[in-house]
Order: sequence, then structure tokens, then C-alpha cells
Amino acid sequence: MESILVIEDCRDLAEAVAALLEDEGFRVELAHDGATGLAKFRESYPDLVILDLMLPDMHGFCLFREMHALADVPVIILTAKTQLCDRLAGIELGAEDYLPKPVTAEELVARVRVVLHRVRRNRVTPPSGISLS
Repeated sequence: MESILVIEDCRDLAEAVAALLEDEGFRVELAHDGATGLAKFRESYPDLVILDLMLPDMHGFCLFREMHALADVPVIILTAKTQLCDRLAGIELGAEDYLPKPVTAEELVARVRVVLHRVRRNRVTPPSGISLS
């Protein structure tokens, strides 16, 4: 079961996203601020992070940089910040996707599935007996 960390300060939205993703078969953890999000990231190294940019204790881009310094985990940014400069900054940082709020449940699930599929496909596992070194 793939794990997703949702870092979102709006508790109602975070819980709705968690319920949606759990119904789709994912294991979901929630964090409502950057410090908690970073701590949970360090504990579990999830398969995917869904990240809001406007957190109460730090900007999501700062948190993104800290997480990526620890591990290369795919991030989908889900935010109300829809200006082109913000979208470009998120993509340039390495976000797999950048979704403006509000987003439909169907689109969010589809984007999560696409990102996780891409990550699985890009993991190269050589056939037994073959070395990549």
C-alpha cells in the first residue's frame, strides 16, 4: 500500500483529501503545519507528498527544499496560490505537479495515480543476475 503525506493547514480540506485517498486504497498521514510535516516526512519517507504552500509556520517552498535535501520523494503542490510566478517556482523546484485549489476529487486522484505510476516506472530493477554497476 503506497503512503501519502498530506501537509495542509486547513483541517477540513486535509481530512477530505485523506478520506478520498484512503477510499482509493492509499495509506495517508496528515500534518497541519510545516514542522509537523517535516517530522512525519523524516519518520516515514512517504511515497508521495501533497503540499500546501501557505502554512502557518513556514512557506511550503522552504519545506519542499528541506524535504528534498533528505530524500527524493515526489511532491504535488496543492495550493490557492495560482499566479504564474508561483506555478513556475514550484515546477522549477522539482514538483511533479502543481494543482490550484479548488480541485475536483477525480482530478486529484488521477494526478496522484499518474505521479505514482511514473515513479514506479522510473525505478529500474534489473533482471536477476544482471548488475548495473
